[in-house]
Amino acid sequence: MEPAHTNTTTGYESPSLVHSPFGSDETIVGKFDGIWDRGSMVAMNPIDRERYANAMISLMDKDCRYLLVTLEYNPKLHPGPPFYVPDAELEKLLGSFCNFKCLKTTDALTEVERKWGLDFFNENLVLVTLKQ
Repeated sequence: MEPAHTNTTTGYESPSLVHSPFGSDETIVGKFDGIWDRGSMVAMNPIDRERYANAMISLMDKDCRYLLVTLEYNPKLHPGPPFYVPDAELEKLLGSFCNFKCLKTTDALTEVERKWGLDFFNENLVLVTLKQ
């Protein structure tokens, strides 16, 4: 596990942990009040998503707010990475234990994605919370 870093981007100091969730559990790192997943879910091979989702759920404290970025595009035109993560996949991975809702969808299409042959590329910011 790497040491905690201090993030001052927002003007507030907050400790952050840089660590792979695989092989982690609450006895090693504790439970988290907040999780920010900027690109892990979309970067990993789809076959690893269930293991990753279970690891993240196990690290969530009861009132945890987990912000997750997912991507929408036509996967027939670009196989990934980054990988398309549809809502149905989130439901399968998280739905038994968590509620989730899209807070914001941003058109993130740039020249890079156009070169992949895509005509749309949306970035979704999803709030995940444990079911009470």
